[in-house]
Amino acid sequence: MRGLIVMSYPLGPVPVNVGDIRDSAGLIARKVESIVAQTGIARVDIVGHSMGGLVGLDYLKRLGGRHRVRRLVMLGTPTQGTWSALLGLVTAPLGMASLQLLPGSPFLRELAERPLPPGADVVSIGAIRDWLAPLSSTVLDGVRHIALPTGHSGLLVDAEVAEVVVGILKEGRVDANRETP
Repeated sequence: MRGLIVMSYPLGPVPVNVGDIRDSAGLIARKVESIVAQTGIARVDIVGHSMGGLVGLDYLKRLGGRHRVRRLVMLGTPTQGTWSALLGLVTAPLGMASLQLLPGSPFLRELAERPLPPGADVVSIGAIRDWLAPLSSTVLDGVRHIALPTGHSGLLVDAEVAEVVVGILKEGRVDANRETP
């Protein structure tokens, strides 16, 4: 994708992850270590949509991801929680993730109490027309925030979003011994 190597990992056996977000962060930690071992690349970029951004943030803050993550880009990630998670409780009544996504949940409080590691480059992109993760829920102290004119699923398919993400991922990238702007 536009000069970038992209890998995608499912976070559960169903299209929507209902398990503990911390377990998913552990899965991503193992995947990143596997990539490092197989390729010799020391640091990776993580792009996470919605709950996937929380998975990346938990990996970065709690599981030592700061040593492996160059940049974390969160798309429509409700770092402040979202009441739309109540819908998940109805559709997956035993889904831990839905409870963790609710505003004020113990998981979100614990995550907020952990500081961003030094040198962590984290960007939060919110969608102006997002009713699942309203723009205000995607703001995180100490993190660059970008608002784009789309909706929650648009963060995955809109060309403008793709261009912004590619631009962020290419910021400060070293190519052939040259720093790119």
